[in-house]
Formats: sequence, C-alpha cells, structure tokens
Amino acid sequence: MSLYVIGPVLVLVAAGSWPFGAEADFLETRGGSVGPVLESKKDKPLAFQLVKQGSDFVIPIPDVTCEVEVFLEPPRPGKEAQGLQTCLRLKKSGQMQRLALPCRLNLEYKNRDQLVFAEASSPFWLELDGQTEKEVTGQICLQTVPDRAHDRKNFSVSMQNAPIRTAQELPDSSPFKVLAEAKWLGTDLVRARYGALQRGSQRLEWGGGEEDRIELNFGEWAVWRGGKWQAAKEAETDAPIARVQTAQDRQLVIEGWDGDQYTCVALAPTLPAPPKGRAEELFSSVRVRSDKQMSCMLEKQCLI
Repeated sequence: MSLYVIGPVLVLVAAGSWPFGAEADFLETRGGSVGPVLESKKDKPLAFQLVKQGSDFVIPIPDVTCEVEVFLEPPRPGKEAQGLQTCLRLKKSGQMQRLALPCRLNLEYKNRDQLVFAEASSPFWLELDGQTEKEVTGQICLQTVPDRAHDRKNFSVSMQNAPIRTAQELPDSSPFKVLAEAKWLGTDLVRARYGALQRGSQRLEWGGGEEDRIELNFGEWAVWRGGKWQAAKEAETDAPIARVQTAQDRQLVIEGWDGDQYTCVALAPTLPAPPKGRAEELFSSVRVRSDKQMSCMLEKQCLI
C-alpha cells in the first residue's frame, strides 16, 4: 500500500496501482474538494480532479479517445483471403496492436502524458467488444482499490485510414526506416522522353552508391534482399516488400509489408542541388529555329 498526500488529505492506494506516473501535481483544496491542475478536457487526458462524495474521493476515468486511433490494415498481396485486420495505435508513443475482439488492452502513462501499452496487468485498461464499419466500441476501466468493483465508462473511436508513419516511429531494424529516410528525386524527364525510362517511375536514393537507389513505377515492387531494397517485377512471399501507393507533386506515399505487418510512409520531394557548371558548358550548338523553337546539343544528342 502507498500513501499519496493531496493537500491536507491522505489517499491510500495499493502499491503499483497508480497508473498515471509517479508525478502528480494538485492545487489547494477548497471546501472539501481537491482542485484540479488542469480542467478536464478531451485533448488533455490526464487532466482530472478528485471530487469528494461523502467520505470518499472519486478519481474520474481519464478520457483517452483523443490518444488512440483505429484503422483497417490491408492484407499482404497473395493473402487477401485473410481479410482486413483491425489495428489500434497510440498516437504519442506510436505503439500499435492488432485487435481480436473482444479483447483487453492494459494501459499506463509514462513521462506524465504519453500513453503506452502496459507490459503487465494494469488497473487502467480498455475493454473492446464491438466493431462496425465506422467505429470500434468498448469501455475504459479504472480500478483504484484491488478486490473492489472497478469504475468504467463507454468508449468509442471512429475508424481512420491507415496512418502514415515517420522515420522516428520506426525501429532501426525496420527496412521501412530506410525508405522513410530516403530522398525522393521524382522522375528523370530526360530519360523518360527518350525511352530510357518508363514514364512515372519514381527515383529513390538513400546513399551514395548505385546499390543505394531504385526506380519504382506503379505496379512494380521493391524487395528487401541482402540488407537493401531492390526493384522487382513481382512481390515475394516472405521478404519485406513495398510499392508506390500514390505520387503527387508534393508527396510520394509508399506502402509495404514485413511479413503480414503493414507499414505506410511518405516522402517529400528533394530539391536538386544547383549545377556547379555554367549553362554554356552543358549546352552547345544553340540555334534558333523559329519564333517558338530552338535546338541545342546535350551530351552528343540534339534537343529541340
């Protein structure tokens, strides 16, 4: 058992059963109630106040709806029969778990405001038992005293699109961290113009060597082999795979699978470095052909 001093009040809590971190600040008491540090708001899930009811102090259940998101994870190509998998993600920590309803997810707060999955049974948890095309429902539960009935309130969160993950969220061992940190160089328009490259192919680079770059088009795959990404015409069954999902002017979205786990990353275009040479050193034999056309030589090729 542990004693927590809240103003002039001693609160007796079972050891290990305080799921909100060791640091908690409270304001002065007013007329038998304990004032809150912050007002209770959805965007501040740890903001709560102890309210005196008779001789007991009640700890309201934190609202975590703003801290979690649920989404449908598409199956790996070739395993479409498995169907979509429902996943829950904790926004601040980036932790994710697949859901098999009904289920219980043990939670705790670290670093004052970061919601994470607890490694062991926790007095603060989610019970999820319902799902529709639009939402996942259940209850948020809190038990402050062992062997007594726990408090609960209804919980629902809307279904979202699969989140785009940043390089900081991915572990160093993930091959998708390499893609998330890659440079997106767009399409080589000159090579595409002369048939040396399929139109729409996106250039990715993450190192200085030839083996550290690939070109991907819609319908093509990148396969993780020998510790690096390589272009492939077909997806392999076991190795990590990736493909272009969407390509727009300001964002390239790549989706992939490592085993059955789905990951989605996005890249912003990389601005090319300005040429070191002068324009007259790149182009030669510049000729005006008409009011709207001119010709020149570029690496022994005539351009109009």
